[in-house]
Amino acid sequence: MRYKSLTLLVCGLLSLSCSNTVTGPTNVGNLLANSTFETGGHPSLIGWNVADTSVVHFSNDLPTGGSGSSIVMHAAWFAPWPNNSIYCSVIPQTGSHKYTLSVFAKNTGVGGIVSLYINRPGRSNSSSAATLRASDSSWTYYSQTDTISTSLGDTLFVAVSGGGTELLPGTTYFNTCRLVDTK
Repeated sequence: MRYKSLTLLVCGLLSLSCSNTVTGPTNVGNLLANSTFETGGHPSLIGWNVADTSVVHFSNDLPTGGSGSSIVMHAAWFAPWPNNSIYCSVIPQTGSHKYTLSVFAKNTGVGGIVSLYINRPGRSNSSSAATLRASDSSWTYYSQTDTISTSLGDTLFVAVSGGGTELLPGTTYFNTCRLVDTK
């Protein structure tokens, strides 16, 4: 009887230590303030800079492994950044760090993109460090890891865009956009 109780206790503790990703990837190390597009259980863009709120819509269509709310953006005529996009900024630690940019996305027609930019003081343009292009009509997890060297005063920007087009239509859904410093 004593061994049976001990076995049940050990099995119970082991089952508590297991985790799954049904509710989305872990947020440990995520540098984005609102990667799930949700605050307090409600769709939200808090933490994101939005030039034009009419370009972003919310959806309950979630990928397996995603979380929060999804945002929906449409491809539009190319315009000066940040039109047709939302973005957030992160002040990085100085030195060389390995960053992983990731997102769940799906699209129809012209696909949207998630990009990581570096803005360095004294330079007029940001430089692109990573770009994830939504290219599948079903929910897909996109991820890219890069080593980036930053100095004091540098800023990282993550921009989400519905994509650029002159004629063809396109709609992209985004969910759980993350930027992680993996050291």
